[in-house]
Amino acid sequence: MKKLVATLVFFLSFLSFSQEEKFPLIFNEFTVSVNRTTVQNVNTNGRFGFGLGISRTWFDASWVNLVIGLSYDKISFFQKTAYIGHFASYKDITYNLHSVSIPVMGRFNIGKKVKFFLETGPFVDFYVSGNRKGTFSSISSGADPNTFMKKEKYVLSGINGGVTVGIGTRIPVKSNELLIKLNYLFSFRELGDGQNNFFNRYIRLSFGFRLLQKG
Repeated sequence: MKKLVATLVFFLSFLSFSQEEKFPLIFNEFTVSVNRTTVQNVNTNGRFGFGLGISRTWFDASWVNLVIGLSYDKISFFQKTAYIGHFASYKDITYNLHSVSIPVMGRFNIGKKVKFFLETGPFVDFYVSGNRKGTFSSISSGADPNTFMKKEKYVLSGINGGVTVGIGTRIPVKSNELLIKLNYLFSFRELGDGQNNFFNRYIRLSFGFRLLQKG
């Protein structure tokens, strides 16, 4: 939490300085978010995570905008059991994945002062790191089961991709805008280690600021 607050303070200080000096904004939307995975089944339940995002919009004078962004998300989910080969298994496992995403979206706005919008488009996911923690059990021939709590790295290789759809609102705050939006991120590629596969799909609620370039 302290790191998150420090990051927000840095962003706001930088943006205030940029606007005072009339520097061109590389990014004009900054958000923090909470997410919930939607990988519900008989063995798997969703968990909450969080994230940070930055993006840039083009064609702001039009009712249709192009939005290209960069976001970091910590995504979590829970599994009751996961098997590792024939002689080992996990129980009550919590997975934590850290990913960086690049979305490219079209945003369709309605309204004058307070604007409401629908946005949709593809995204690409890169998995940076991950871990899982649970009760680990292994069985050796002629011996009692060896059971203990274990936390280990859980790294996913390759690139994932999908489509995001969201709704939101832009509320004027002085010379800028408050941004609130709800997105669903639907990934295409199944992830996992062969025996315990899953899809990385989640709902994300974001809050932030949309900064308008001053002349």
